[in-house]
Amino acid sequence: QPPALLATAVLRARKCELLGKIVGRHDPSTFYSAGLFSLLDVMMGRPMKELLDHMPISSELEAALLKRKGTVGATLRAVADYEQGEWRTIDLVRLPPEDFADAYFAAVRWSAEVMRELGLA
Repeated sequence: QPPALLATAVLRARKCELLGKIVGRHDPSTFYSAGLFSLLDVMMGRPMKELLDHMPISSELEAALLKRKGTVGATLRAVADYEQGEWRTIDLVRLPPEDFADAYFAAVRWSAEVMRELGLA
C-alpha cells in the first residue's frame, strides 16, 4: 500500500492518543490503537471484522473499530471526520475545537518524524 495510507494511520493514531489523554482516559494506548488500526481493512484488502477475529483485542477497541461505539469510537469518528472537514462530529467527544486543532498539529509533527525515521517521507 502507498506510504500515504500508513502516514494517515499513524497520524490518526497519534491524534486519537492525544485526545484520549485530554478526555482523561488512563489508557490512551487504546485510542492510539484505534487510530492505527482504523485503516487496516484498506491496507490489507479484507473486511475489518474478518481481520479483528484473528486479533486479541479488547471489546472496547473492537466496538470502536467496527461500530465507532464508546468514547474511543466517537473519538475515532471525530478524528476521521476532522480529516475530511466534517466538523459536526467533534461535539461527540465534548472537546473544544481548539483541542482538536492542537492535537492535529502535534500529531502532524510527530507522525512526520516517525515517517522520516521509517524512511518513508
